[in-house]
Amino acid sequence: FIGDSKMWLEANKAMKSAINLPWYRRK
Repeated sequence: FIGDSKMWLEANKAMKSAINLPWYRRK
């Protein structure tokens, strides 16, 4: 499941980036 692991890492990275966004913090 290397492909799935890579997708999970990409999603985790995106989530961390989203947390840093101002619109995400307001909620």
